[in-house]
Amino acid sequence: MRSRHLGFPPHNIPALMVTELGKGGHEMSRFSDSRPTARADPLSFDPSHGVALWNSYQCVGIIGHGITDDLLQQWFATARKLFDLPMDQKMLAPHPNGAVPHRGYSALGKEKAYTKEDLQQGGHRRQALRKIVDCKETYEVGSEDNEVQYNIWLPEAVLPGFRAFSTKLYWEIHRTSMRILDAMIMALNLNDSEGEYVRSLHSGHGNELRFSHYPPVPIDKLNKENLSRLPAHTDWRSV
Repeated sequence: MRSRHLGFPPHNIPALMVTELGKGGHEMSRFSDSRPTARADPLSFDPSHGVALWNSYQCVGIIGHGITDDLLQQWFATARKLFDLPMDQKMLAPHPNGAVPHRGYSALGKEKAYTKEDLQQGGHRRQALRKIVDCKETYEVGSEDNEVQYNIWLPEAVLPGFRAFSTKLYWEIHRTSMRILDAMIMALNLNDSEGEYVRSLHSGHGNELRFSHYPPVPIDKLNKENLSRLPAHTDWRSV
């Protein structure tokens, strides 16, 4: 999925190219500013420039990440098949009532996103926000080796290949995140021991992969705040 598909002019968003260098050991990465006016040579790029871009824009695009267009298209096609299933079949892998495990299928309105400030304001604030339904359905998967956040799978006959593809995709994205993490370690100029410590905190077994679907809703319900998509909220992760 190239930048022209994203709906905004690529020259307005700085993009960092994360390229794999060398063989063996840890994957090495470099940052390169890929805007038309910028030099895009990852071998001669100053890693501190990545920090400057983050500080200036608060977000950057990532290219050269290793996730192929074919894999992305398969991801979207798999998500469509998943959410096109009848509700009774999707509910064969229901998300439990509670935060753990955060896995399986969540129907429209089951999950509610909050900001850190919302949570600090107490129960009355959360009860008021809960009346505004988050109009989305999701399916979370993670590492098969996580015994606390264990996976909740659909029966293979319901969606053949879903488990195998989701597991493959999960670890492909983890490899990409580690490549980005390596580039961040370089940009922050961490020494070898510091970099190894940061990498050790990212085994991949504590992450999640989310399939999300936002069905069409009347615009007046959004304007009147009867419904929301995914309101402002706080996530807790590094990459």
